[in-house]
Amino acid sequence: MSSLGSLRLAIISNPRSGNTWLRKMLAASYEMAELAVHHPADISWHLLPARLVLQIHWHRSDDLVSLLAEQGFRVVALARHPLDVLISILHFARYEPETASWLKGKGGTEISILEKTPLSAEFINYATGSRAAALLSISPEWWRREDTLKVRYENLVNDAVKELSQFNEQLGLTPVKPILDVVSLHSIDRLRTMSTNNHFWQGKYALWKKLLTAPVAQEIAFAHQSVLAKLEYVCNVDPTLTEEQAIANWNAIAVKN
Repeated sequence: MSSLGSLRLAIISNPRSGNTWLRKMLAASYEMAELAVHHPADISWHLLPARLVLQIHWHRSDDLVSLLAEQGFRVVALARHPLDVLISILHFARYEPETASWLKGKGGTEISILEKTPLSAEFINYATGSRAAALLSISPEWWRREDTLKVRYENLVNDAVKELSQFNEQLGLTPVKPILDVVSLHSIDRLRTMSTNNHFWQGKYALWKKLLTAPVAQEIAFAHQSVLAKLEYVCNVDPTLTEEQAIANWNAIAVKN
């Protein structure tokens, strides 16, 4: 371990927002242990190592905020365009049954969208319903806190070295390992080869523009307009995208096995 002493970070964000990718890079940068759980009760708080990056998808509450502070954690929140998050959930749920454990199943599960497509009635109902609303509310709840360390998924994709460098400035610490080396060792392409559940899929952003026709995208965005506003995203659709092209685009990238 490094000489930085105790360092605890808690990544708390919407699912499918780059949480695992960021967790792995931060753990490597600062030589920290890693822990990913579904529920705060799954954590043996009194046994946690001094240097740890924790990942959890959970609502902000006074009790959790106090507990994290008592345990010396700084909160890290990721933002990703909500429509991209939903598309990623659609793809990932087919390969990972534990998505049902997100928020202990609040608002439902992903069963209705298994094997479905972005333009299917089942996905549209899911994306505009209570389950999607619950999952998409996590990042905004933590993002608005002044002491939250903030990272945008889109910035990580564009230039992970720059985004992590800016994160280090927010944190006020020098990483143990060079950022260039960390980013190289944790590229999406490299991580994809190590995943058994298609966890690391495209590693891109704005996929929704190629997969959701304008009316569908606008319907889903309207259902989550407060989330888009809080995270400063817009629904700038591609008005020329046809249903046929959207389906072809999905078929070209959806992993099938």
